[in-house]
Amino acid sequence: MLDLPSAQRSNSVAPPLRDGRLPLEDVIITSQLTRRTPCDRDLHAEHLAVTALMEEMASVAGGTASQRVLRRLVDTACTLCQGDAAGISMLEVDGDHEVFRWHAIAGRWAHFTGGTIPYERSVCGLVVQRNAPVLALQPQRHFGQPPGHDPISEMLVIPFHFEDRPVGTLWVASLDERAGRRFDAEDLRLLTSLARFASIGYRLTLTQDRVAQLRLESDLADSRLLQAISSELITENDEKGFRERILDAALSIMHSDYASLQMFKDDGKGGGHLELIANRGFTPEAMERWHKVDVSTRTCCGEVLRTKRRVVVSDVTKCEFMAGSEELTFLLSNGVRAVQSTPLLSRAGRLMGAFTTHWLEVHAPSERDLRLLDILARQASDLLERMLAEERLRESDRRKEEFLATLAHELRNPLAPILNAVQCLELGGAVNPEMQWAHDVIVRQTTHLTRLVDDLLDVSRINHGRLEIRKEPVDLARMLRTAVETTHPFVEQRRQTLVLALPPERLTVDADPVRLSQVFANLINNAAKFSREGERIEVIVEARGNEVLVRVRDDGMGIEAGELPTIFDLFRRVRPSYVHDQGGLGIGLTLVKRLVEMHGGDVTASSAGLGFGSEFTVRLSLVTRQAHALSAADDTLGAPHDKLRVLVVDDHADGATSMCRLLRVLGYDARQACDGLAGLDAAADFRPDVALLDIAMPRLSGYEVARRLREESWGKQMLLIAVTGWGQENDKQRATDAGFDFHLTKPVAVADLTRALSSIATTA
Repeated sequence: MLDLPSAQRSNSVAPPLRDGRLPLEDVIITSQLTRRTPCDRDLHAEHLAVTALMEEMASVAGGTASQRVLRRLVDTACTLCQGDAAGISMLEVDGDHEVFRWHAIAGRWAHFTGGTIPYERSVCGLVVQRNAPVLALQPQRHFGQPPGHDPISEMLVIPFHFEDRPVGTLWVASLDERAGRRFDAEDLRLLTSLARFASIGYRLTLTQDRVAQLRLESDLADSRLLQAISSELITENDEKGFRERILDAALSIMHSDYASLQMFKDDGKGGGHLELIANRGFTPEAMERWHKVDVSTRTCCGEVLRTKRRVVVSDVTKCEFMAGSEELTFLLSNGVRAVQSTPLLSRAGRLMGAFTTHWLEVHAPSERDLRLLDILARQASDLLERMLAEERLRESDRRKEEFLATLAHELRNPLAPILNAVQCLELGGAVNPEMQWAHDVIVRQTTHLTRLVDDLLDVSRINHGRLEIRKEPVDLARMLRTAVETTHPFVEQRRQTLVLALPPERLTVDADPVRLSQVFANLINNAAKFSREGERIEVIVEARGNEVLVRVRDDGMGIEAGELPTIFDLFRRVRPSYVHDQGGLGIGLTLVKRLVEMHGGDVTASSAGLGFGSEFTVRLSLVTRQAHALSAADDTLGAPHDKLRVLVVDDHADGATSMCRLLRVLGYDARQACDGLAGLDAAADFRPDVALLDIAMPRLSGYEVARRLREESWGKQMLLIAVTGWGQENDKQRATDAGFDFHLTKPVAVADLTRALSSIATTA
């Protein structure tokens, strides 16, 4: 299998284009590996599988069981990469031609084991020619379809080597063109790790004498070392711990006295420098001197920065680029006589950093040491790149959270005076039909926009595990009636009929009444949106043993069968935005599913197809089917308590004015101030019973106003209510810590406002 006649190998792997075959560049998509979001991996299972493979190889070294080892190798690759087939192809000469023989195949192509394919008609030939990994999309479109083979969706192929020559490939394939596995950088990392076992497997087929066996055993020892290092690196989540483990590994491999790890810092101008982030054995002076290395620094790592290539100096006194430099003097003063520096490169060839090791004696690293260091550098680069990508995702997530919170705040600020104004109109007495119509439209659309903002924030909270539910025994019928009342304006606007069918007995569930009402309101709204005017919507409750089913059924547009599996996905809309567009962000059903699951239940969707309506079924556990006494919340408007004095402090002029007018209509003595300092002055003069404080205000925040009011003798018993567009859980906690009694999120419904104000009656 060695000493292949290179003259027989064609200069171009790709055959001439004919029979409609696509050019090679149309099927090679290797660059997408680093762009795809990596699939979640069971790193513990990966470690166990690779360790088992290593032990299998050790048990047959020098023996005749190479085929068993190769089968174990491809089984491991197929399982860990979740492919439909995986194999090891070794380059051989068959007569006058080069072919790849499939020495072992796992998965759906296992029956092709032992077969061959011409060098020039295979992705494997391209990989050996380039000596680099390749990801191919439906490669049969260029190379042709081998007889009897399933069409390939994607194929990831990497080379393995014998004495630094590519002699074969390890590959994994996805065979389902519609929903096949899409490989990513994690699969490349895994196959790269397994490639060293493929090289050992290749040598197993060549071992003829004791010398070869000793070489094999040495390689196995190296593999054990690298596997131990790899298992530690992939399970290390702490960045500092990760750096320390990398340095320990470099010291172990290179048998050096000192080691350092530097990361590349881009200056934004096409250049940059290496920054020291971890070291072993450096003095404080060395750490300060080499904290920052640029292209002018005459050291090995400075050379790496300039060339992106490894630099080995076995004797610093004979190094030309260090001759006469301050760096050489400093090295010798610290007893250093030999240095090597290896670049850390991303898969795209971008410099990420460098490993540097130092020896106190003249030293030339062996080829074995440098080869192992290269493998470590590859693993470290891949894992560092993954950690950096995860950090970018976390930062993106954090910015998204900030944006959503700011968006909600900015939207709620104008919504608040709109709702306050229409509530003033509502409390002002009877109006003519045209005014009533305008009032209803404003209330309905303001409520809808508020719900969209709340849903968007709720989905974000759930995705980050920050949404809490407060369960209690709740009458299911009462929750459903609340949901029906919530959706009534929208259903009535569309002239639809909503029927609630309840069983005769009371059904009690352990639930958060607010969140579960939100679930059913979303489902009813969804049914109304996708039903025509005048159609019927049914909410049917059925008890089955210890469970209850709630079905929301409509006769509307229905759902295509292909869309049902993804109907609950985030931002998924049932139809394109230009067909039957009923608005919405595509988050309502996602929120329904997550909230139901948080209650220990499940929700499913069904439909006979377009035009035949749909049905959503929520399944929950029953606490009891007996009557359960529940305290009814008081939804009536609280009466003013002895003409309470209420101070409104808000820098949003319309918001403050509309809130004051609403309070006066309700019978309260209300005044307003336009910022935090003005609010303190007004409070000292007005001595209010209640203060409604915005949070984000100029000159002084609402939190600080609350703290200062609590410091005054006349402010200790004052009822403090935060009225703000900031409505996340940490905002509510900060309000409590600052001394607020209530936190209300804009826009505030008059019932919620009066309920909070009426609480002063119980504390007075």
